[in-house]
Order: sequence, then C-alpha cells, then structure tokens
Amino acid sequence: MTFSFPVPTSRRGSALLLAALVVLAAGFASPRDARALSTCTADDISANEVANCPASTVPCAINKNYTIANGCTLDFGTRTVTVKGTLDVGAGSMTLKAGSLTVASGGKIQGLGNSPPPGDHGGMITIQTTGAVVVDKAAANGIIDVSGDALAGTVVIQAGGSITLRGRLMAKNSTTSGGGGSITIRARGDFIYATAGVLSVGGSAMSDAGSIDIVAGGRVVLGDLVDLVGADGGLLDVQAGADVVVRTIDADATGDAGSGGCIGIVAGTQLQLLGLITTNGAGGTFMSGGCGGFGCFESRYGDLTVAANILAEGNVPDGGGGELDFISRGSISVASATMVSARASGAMGCGGDLSLDAFFDVVSGGILDASGGFGGGFPEISAGRDVTLSGPVDASGRALAGYGGGVIVEAGRQGKGNLSVQNTIDVGGGGCSLDLGCGAGGFTDLSGCDVTVTAAGSLLAGGPAAGSNALAAREQLTIQGPLDATTTTPGAGGATDGSNMLTHPSRKPRSISGTVTPAPTVTALPTCTSTILSGCLVPCPTCGNGVVEFPETCDTAGALQSCDGCSLFCQVEDRLQRRREVWGGYLSLRPSAQLQRRQSLHPRHLRSGRGLPAAHAGRPGHPVQRQQPVHGRRHLRRRSNLPAGEPAHLQ
Repeated sequence: MTFSFPVPTSRRGSALLLAALVVLAAGFASPRDARALSTCTADDISANEVANCPASTVPCAINKNYTIANGCTLDFGTRTVTVKGTLDVGAGSMTLKAGSLTVASGGKIQGLGNSPPPGDHGGMITIQTTGAVVVDKAAANGIIDVSGDALAGTVVIQAGGSITLRGRLMAKNSTTSGGGGSITIRARGDFIYATAGVLSVGGSAMSDAGSIDIVAGGRVVLGDLVDLVGADGGLLDVQAGADVVVRTIDADATGDAGSGGCIGIVAGTQLQLLGLITTNGAGGTFMSGGCGGFGCFESRYGDLTVAANILAEGNVPDGGGGELDFISRGSISVASATMVSARASGAMGCGGDLSLDAFFDVVSGGILDASGGFGGGFPEISAGRDVTLSGPVDASGRALAGYGGGVIVEAGRQGKGNLSVQNTIDVGGGGCSLDLGCGAGGFTDLSGCDVTVTAAGSLLAGGPAAGSNALAAREQLTIQGPLDATTTTPGAGGATDGSNMLTHPSRKPRSISGTVTPAPTVTALPTCTSTILSGCLVPCPTCGNGVVEFPETCDTAGALQSCDGCSLFCQVEDRLQRRREVWGGYLSLRPSAQLQRRQSLHPRHLRSGRGLPAAHAGRPGHPVQRQQPVHGRRHLRRRSNLPAGEPAHLQ
C-alpha cells in the first residue's frame, strides 16, 4: 500500500491496519452495495437492459441486480415480466405492476432487514398483476423474501390469474430473536404451493410467528410445509372458491409457555386434510404451560376428509387444550388410526373443545381426544343423517380429582339419521387425593333415530362421584355394550353413583342386552304427529317414498335431490330458504371473524388448571345442568354462527 501523504512512524502501523480493513471490507461488500444499479421506475430498468427489457410492450426479462429506492413503483403495464436478477428494496417498500410475473430460477425480489437498526426490519413488497404470478424453481429457487433480524416485513401479491409457488416465499425471522411477518395472497385463479417449496412466516422462540392470508377464486393446494412456528404460533387464514388440499401445517408455539396458533380454512367445495397439522402449546419453565391453539376447517359444497393427525394440545403442567372445529356441507370422515386432539397434556390442564358438524354424515374411525388432567373437554358431533363412531372419544379428567367432560352426539338433525357407537366414549373422572379431594364423572348425551351401542361400544361416566349417560332414540334403541355410571370409590366419603337415562318411543320397545349400571331410568314417550304437540318424540319417516309423513312437508318419490322444490330431507324449498341454507346460520362465512375473536384470547390465553371450569362450577359430581329433550334433538353450540356478510368472493 502506498500513501501520498507522510505518516508518522509511531502511527504507521495503525494506519496500515485501517487501510487493510478498508480493502477487506470492499472485497466482502454485499452484491446490493457492490454490483446493484439504483432504480425507481420500469423505464430505468429498460434503459439499463435494452436487449432484455426494451421500452415497448414486448416481454421484459430483468437479468441484472437493482437497488430499488424506498416507495418506488415499477409499472410495466400489461407486459410479461421475468425476474432473473435481483430487485432489492432493503427495509423500504416497493410495488411491481405487470401483466404477468415470473420470478425465475435464481431470481430474487427481496426486502431483507439484515442491517443495523432501523434496517433490521424486513421491507414491504407489493406485486399486482392482471395475469398469473409464478415463483419458479429449477437449478435454484426463485425467491420473494422480506425476512428480518428483528422483525420480518410484508408481502402482498394480487393476481388476476393463478399464483404458483415452487420456490420460496418468506417473511420469517433471520435471527434467534426475530419475529415473523405477513404474507397476503389474492388470486382470481388458483393458489398452488408445490412440493419442496418454502412458505414461511415463522418467528423465533423469543418472538411470535406472523400471518398468512390466502384468498383464491379457484382451488388452493398447500403441497408442503406451511411454517407458522414462533414463541406463539402464527395465523393462517385460507378461503378458496373451489377445493382445498392441505399437506402439512406447523403453527406450534416454541416460546416459554407459548400458545399454539390459529388456523382457518374454508373450501368452496371439498376439503382434504392429508398431512399433519399442529397448533400445540409450548412447555413453561415457571410452573405454567402453553395452551393449544385453534383450528376451523370448513367445506361448503363437498365432503371434509381428515386423513392425518390434527393436534391442538396444551402443554404441561397447566396449559389448556385448544379448539378444533370441522364443518361440512357434505359429510365428514376421520380416517382410522388418525388422531384429532385438543387434549391437555398436564395434570393441571383442562381439555379443549372438538366439534364435527356435517350436513350429511359423520364417520370417525380415528381417536377424538379432548381429555385433560384437571378436567375433560367437550366434544360435540352432529350430523343431518348418520353418525358412526368406530374410534374412541375421550373427554375424561385423568388426574387425581379430575372432572370428566361432556360428549354430545346428535344424528338425524335434518330428518332420518342413525347413531352407532362402536368404541368407547369416556367421560370418567379422576380418583381421590388427600390434598385435592375427589374427582367426578362427566356426561354423555346421545340422540338419533336408531341409537345403537354395539357390543364393542361402551359409555363410561365413572368417578368417585359418577356422572351420567343419556340416550334418546326417536325410533329403535339398542344397547349391546356396557353403560357405566357407577362410583369408582365405593364406600369413600362423597362417593355416589351417577345415572343412566334412556328415552325411546312407546311404539318400539327398547332392546338391552348389555350391562347398564346403575339401573337405568327409562322413559317411553308417544310419537309426535304435529308441531303443536309436546312431551313426544319426533318420528323419522322414510324420505323419497312419495308419502308425506310428519315432520315432512313434501315427499317426491324416487331419487332425492334439492332445488326441485322438495329438499333432500323432504322439506318444501323456496328461494329464501335455499339462500339461508347456503349462506346463513348453518354455514360459516370466512373464518376471519372467528379467528379474530380467538386471537384476542390467543397469547397465553387460558390457564385452565387454576380454577374450576365453568361447566363444573356449583355442582358436585355432575358437570352441567341439562334439560332432557323430549323431541330427541340436542341443540349443539354452532361453531358457524358468525356475523352476516358477503359470500366467498375474491376480496
């Protein structure tokens, strides 16, 4: 190194060191600093890439690297744009407008927050097209990235066509303390997230995950992991005009006693949940545990299939279980050996809520678990036609002094529908403890046209203070397996048997070959013949035989179909009634309102082990006060009772 000015001998060593550092720093300068061209408009890019992106209406290929000034808009009109180089806005904001956009293999649109404060926050990138958007992948990933050291930024993509993600779309933490950002997708066509891509708004164990909001006029395919992991899990809100396919979603909490995230998915037609979905709470180091999150899954004009585990579990010692709701205009099926769980894992936690609500049938061969240590949760299953439970349902309070929860199952809500219990339903309570006292059994409440507990089925409501089993059949009542509501600590102080209550029509004798303990209270009621009668059971006539029988208001012989004036359940249709069926009470609108309500509870929302659950308060031994319905219909808490609004159109 040669200096053009004299350097004192005593200071020459430090000067040489400084000069060497300057040279070294220049050699390691970032591509944005060393090679990027500054720009603010599409014309600037055309001026620098005349051959690739001429100033005309022909397709534009951006091959070079550019630094975009804060607040700039690159407006290419209706041109097809392909990004092969880099567009870098740093911690600022930029907008790109085009006819269609492809971020090619190796191309980048980025706003990284990797500089010292205030440059440690990710930027904001807005993409608006009249056609399709593709983030591609071949030899390398195409990338859209607004990750940040302290906090990730925001990506908004609004496409007049479909959006395809094969590369990486990220607004995640860049450090061990950073928080996730937000990604908003609006596609008039499909949104397809391909296998081996990356879609992430994850945060660190010290900061919360971010949010992903997807609305597509066509179908949505989430073909690989959606990362919503953070100190508290993040938020995923999906709405599709057609079907939705989900592979893997991780919205777990990783922070100290963090709560699981919130997931809301609405499919315009069928919904398939084919991969692991988790929104679990995290453990805590100060005698507290994180609560499970929330999941709301809805298919509006098709079936809902659960073919993999769905978990919203609370963590030890006192994190409460979450809430999982499944709503279908068609049928709901839970595959054998899968688990749907809102359990509380710790001895001090209470189980959460599970809801399966189908317009047609519910068939579950999986494990439905809302159990807890301190108290069981409340699974609710409702179907317009049949309910078949070949897998177990667990709402027990497992720990000493634990309270059992409640299980409500209703078949035939729309007309004729049967209930078959082919496995164990457990609402039992925990044992006794000198310090904590004794537990109590919960309740089961089952109804339908034909109600059958098979030889492989059982209802368990035991506990030191046992609970209750209530079965109401509007047609045939058959009990082949055990019903047990006896005390588990006979002779102990406060030990009491519970009750078994059986209701059936007087015109059809009950069939009981299984063991029922204690002896049941049996009520045989007449059959209703009109809506003005009370103290009777509504019958379940055969719809489609051409004979109008109460409670039918019409009956067309032959193949049943709606929208011909007589519904699938033999009720007179009119335009207003059909409109209410489609968009009103039974079906939810977009899950945003529900998720917003739940988000207010989300950060470390319930420490359910620190007091009696509301359902258990004021009544030893029996979790809730219930009225025994005489019409055989239980009114389940509607998960889809959301505010009125617009149908699922692109917003």
